Amino acid sequence: MRRSVSPWVLSVVAMLAGLAAMTSLAWVIDRQGANGGSVDVGLSILTSTYADDLIPRAIIVTLWVWGGYLLCRPDRRQRLLAVAAACAVVGVVACLYQIVRAELAFGQAFPDGGVTGGWSPGEARAGFLPVPYLSALTQAVFGLIACTVLLGISAFRRPA
Repeated sequence: MRRSVSPWVLSVVAMLAGLAAMTSLAWVIDRQGANGGSVDVGLSILTSTYADDLIPRAIIVTLWVWGGYLLCRPDRRQRLLAVAAACAVVGVVACLYQIVRAELAFGQAFPDGGVTGGWSPGEARAGFLPVPYLSALTQAVFGLIACTVLLGISAFRRPA
């Protein structure tokens, strides 16, 4: 009999990978000294009021609250798995959407990669894209944290 990996373990691994990516991007931003330092950049990302940030976070929080309600129900298992998966999917899709938007905006602003503006190849990309990428990864990590918490509580909570 073949045993599959628990959804909770998969969500923990994905969340840790997202946190590692966020940490490395924050380190890059800190090394560049962009926008007054990584603490200011991190706070501005976490407290962003842009719709691209708020709408996915509101959806994730709504799903998370719904998942908390389902934890109190006796027939919770299947629906809770679907809600937890939806949290992760919303976060990852919001992340991909923001990355694509940042790349398209960068491509319009610097059609040749910034070479005509005096940038060396790749320097403009390294200077302008870490903050949008960090913002995008924050969305993915929010969704994965919500998924991990729901699955973790479900796995460790004994049925009534």
